[in-house]
Amino acid sequence: MTLRIALVAPLSPPSGGIATWTEGMLAFTRQDFGTELVLVDTAVRYGSLGKLRSNTRSALAMRILCGPFAAASIVVRFALALLWRRCRVAHICTSASLGMLRDLVMVAFARLLHVRVVLHMHLGWVPRIMASHNWEASLIARTSRLAGRVIVLDEASAECLRAAVSGCDVVVIPNPAWNCAGIEMTVPDTSCDRTIVFVGHVVPSKGVRELVKACAGIPEASLRLQLIGPVEPAFRAELFELAQAKAAGDWIEIAGPLSNQEATRRVRSALALALPSHWEGFPYVVLEAMMSGKPVISTPVGAVSSMLAVNESEPCGICVPVGEVDSLRRAIERLLRNPAYAHELGRRGRERVLREYSPASVYTKYQEAWNGTSGASAAMLAEQV
Repeated sequence: MTLRIALVAPLSPPSGGIATWTEGMLAFTRQDFGTELVLVDTAVRYGSLGKLRSNTRSALAMRILCGPFAAASIVVRFALALLWRRCRVAHICTSASLGMLRDLVMVAFARLLHVRVVLHMHLGWVPRIMASHNWEASLIARTSRLAGRVIVLDEASAECLRAAVSGCDVVVIPNPAWNCAGIEMTVPDTSCDRTIVFVGHVVPSKGVRELVKACAGIPEASLRLQLIGPVEPAFRAELFELAQAKAAGDWIEIAGPLSNQEATRRVRSALALALPSHWEGFPYVVLEAMMSGKPVISTPVGAVSSMLAVNESEPCGICVPVGEVDSLRRAIERLLRNPAYAHELGRRGRERVLREYSPASVYTKYQEAWNGTSGASAAMLAEQV
């Protein structure tokens, strides 16, 4: 008998980590003839105003203006998936914030219909939110308690939720390396491989300002820095100004958004990937860099330190404290001075992805989550709401 699941998650455009996860999940589930996913696409698109749908100040204004209408549409489509398509499991992906109000409504509706619920939290800053004891923390706690089963990306988030939400079944499931099967490990050319690459939204919260300052403080003339991803003109100008501190800024390239294929190609030809973010969940760009055999310099946020095994005997990357320019500079210099060590970190990273994050092994954990959650009675729901 086919298990029909309402998957509440975004598809690109716009691009993003959860959208990448969704695309991989839809493709992989086609191989599972016992499971059917019914997608409820939560991506919000603004038509001619789509250019404002970036990680900028404009995004908040657009969410306030259009958010209630988008949320209502998502809830209606979710209800149709449960009632018309008769889905027996709801897999609801969330990044918290204001969207958690919509998620709470959907979880409550599913439980009233005795539909099993899995709440999938695609964020790595749950401990910070719960420590604030604000409205967002309250929403997360209530929605998690009502869902009954929650998937998180890292152990710190799991421990925090278990302590805050009694009776909630919290399980840690990493993001699978959906799109890494065709990525081959590259052999570095130590004579010219002196490029550090960043891939993501080029915004302050990704640590890009610190990255430019760190590279500007490295005297080696052959060092190059490539920043790949959408960037606002004002921040681009600021980064170029910071880069002027060395060689008139000729060592930096702010490439803007590129295709996935081109971004992957550039990572494969670089010395290392740098992602000194202030917060992350389970970034796919790190998985792709590891699969390419590239070392990663990042911060110990979200699941990153676990991904890079920095506290184990054979790490495959380097973590530096958030916001510390000097530590970031020293980490980059270490790889520049010792390309053999960089290659060894990359080799370990590829092996770790194949061992820990293969789609087949992670998908089994999703199946366990879908099959192991019990529905709630209407009486229990009334007590919890």
